[in-house]
Amino acid sequence: MSKKMCSWKKDDIKENTKEFKKLIKNPSYYCKKCGRVAKDDKNLCKAKKI
Repeated sequence: MSKKMCSWKKDDIKENTKEFKKLIKNPSYYCKKCGRVAKDDKNLCKAKKI
């Protein structure tokens, strides 16, 4: 899945659980828009370093 995590819906997470877990393991960034966390800033739309 190539879209930003911020736009993932519940069904997207359910269908791509392994990929989602990889993206959020050991987070270094959070999204200022939705509050999600990620390892890389490229996966969030409004990334801010934790």
